Amino acid sequence: MLDQLLVKYLGLQLSEVKEKLAFVEKYQAGAEGYGNTNDVEEGYFDPDAEDRIYEFPSRPVKNLETLRKSVEGQYFSAPKVKYERREQRIRISYDKEKKRSYLEAMYVCEDNRTLYICQMCKKPWPFFEAVQIEKGPKLELWQMHMLLCPICAEHYRELRNDSSKITDFISKLCEADENQDEPVCVSIGLKTINFTATHIAEIREIKRLNALSKVNDETKTTSHE
Repeated sequence: MLDQLLVKYLGLQLSEVKEKLAFVEKYQAGAEGYGNTNDVEEGYFDPDAEDRIYEFPSRPVKNLETLRKSVEGQYFSAPKVKYERREQRIRISYDKEKKRSYLEAMYVCEDNRTLYICQMCKKPWPFFEAVQIEKGPKLELWQMHMLLCPICAEHYRELRNDSSKITDFISKLCEADENQDEPVCVSIGLKTINFTATHIAEIREIKRLNALSKVNDETKTTSHE
């Protein structure tokens, strides 16, 4: 099941999938030389070493006003989502590299920078999916994505198909406090998504700008009637 998901969503070859899954299984089982013991960086394996626990990344908000100005600049310069109909409808405004770079920097494992912490299961993975928080975005904003392992990505897409759950989730995101201890936990259905404080603050600012833009558009429409 998992290997099929990786082939489908990550575009990997089956041989690559098997290699990466073998890595994950050995890593999560605490196999020798796979990075979850205290002495891996030293290049040897000590069976008496305590298992390393990888903590969820911490990205506290250093200056909220600066963050807001930065997000505002990105928001108003963000390209609109565009599609082009060829043999099939293709999203042509998509910037895959920026989105992945943002998430990699936000959720990289500080103790082993070849691993990334899934925002749902909080386990370290050597690969991930960048999943849109909402369906049908109007702007290309990489902050409106989450870093999820392939299994959790599939779970989230199922939850996202439930309009009431995603509406409630977005409301909770907008109410989340970036000043609380990290990770900032936001529930959706029976699952919990974990965010860094900076990611939450940027999402909140984007949603504020969305609301402001909507009001401005409605005002313009009314004035032209």
